[in-house]
Amino acid sequence: MLSFRKSSRVIIIAAVVLVTVLLAGFTMSKVNNKDNRDENKLLTSLGYTKKLVSDVIDNRTSFGVNNEQISQLVESLPLLAYQKYISFSLEPDNEINIVYEFDYNNYDRGGNGLDTFPESVKENNALLLFSAMKGLKKVNMLLYDDLHELNSVDSFTIDDLHKRFGQISPFDISCVELYDLLAANLQLSEFYFAHYSKIYLGANFEDVSYRNGEPDKILKQSDGSVIWIYGELGKSYKLFPPDNWIIDNPGHTVIYYFNNPIAEKNDNLSGLYATMFYTDNGRAIKT
Repeated sequence: MLSFRKSSRVIIIAAVVLVTVLLAGFTMSKVNNKDNRDENKLLTSLGYTKKLVSDVIDNRTSFGVNNEQISQLVESLPLLAYQKYISFSLEPDNEINIVYEFDYNNYDRGGNGLDTFPESVKENNALLLFSAMKGLKKVNMLLYDDLHELNSVDSFTIDDLHKRFGQISPFDISCVELYDLLAANLQLSEFYFAHYSKIYLGANFEDVSYRNGEPDKILKQSDGSVIWIYGELGKSYKLFPPDNWIIDNPGHTVIYYFNNPIAEKNDNLSGLYATMFYTDNGRAIKT
């Protein structure tokens, strides 16, 4: 009897251990599958792949300790449209300067040939740098124009990151946390909301009409949504003596989309939820 009871106890313990191991493996499998399913395609199209984020975490260093490692990191940062990376330098007071130059050949950035997230890309790049280098205090991004003259400087400190990403400690956050922060920071630049009219997503009919006048066409759809079409939005003239008006800007075809039930359900966007405008070469850009 004693031997039987001891064997039973051993069998029970072994079974519990086996179930625990199987449950842990199943949980890890679910986590990995969820991680694959949750890949942010917009982040990827902008250049923020999971591999890039993982490499930043796996190759953390201290400011000025491994310049070759820092160089590889800076070169891997996603670029803005019309921009190419030139060089970097480490400055006193633990600052890093990164030099970019205007590049006509680098247009197709930001997905679909657009660069609709310029502020987000700069902020995300700064976050990656602070996450990769212990002791870093300031990031300076210097953009030179096509004449090699300094056009602008964007600077970021840890306090700037706190305003954007919350009270985080970048060098201590995990790979998953870093990836989620990058994704949450993707916000359209104001320029791409409605271009000429400065109409924000979610604006109602009256706001758009007040700024642009009445549209040339109003199309009511079967699902309750409405489409406004302007044929020459932004058209302007110049007056030459004695009384000769010349078209200075022919304007653009601009289309506004209002009150789509799907947009309201998925993104909580009522009123204006998307715009389309056509560039001089006839290319359509929708936001």
